[in-house]
Amino acid sequence: MTLRDLRESAKLKQHEVASACNVTQAAVSRWEAGEFPVPRKYWRFYRALMHVTDDTINDAINETMKGNANGKDT
Repeated sequence: MTLRDLRESAKLKQHEVASACNVTQAAVSRWEAGEFPVPRKYWRFYRALMHVTDDTINDAINETMKGNANGKDT
C-alpha cells in the first residue's frame, strides 16, 4: 500500500492532509510521488487522520519510494 493508497482508503483528499500537516498540497503530492519521504514530524497527523500505526506509515513510505525508484529505472 502506497501513501496515496493509504490516503484514498481513508477517503481523504491531498488538500485535507496538507491542511492537517500545515504544508502545501504540493508537498503532499511530492510525498505521494516518492520524490522524498514524509518527514517523521508529520507522521502523527497521518496516524490521527488515517487511524494507522507508525509501521503502516513506514511501510507505505517504503512502498511509495520503491515505486518511484522503479519508475526512474524504466
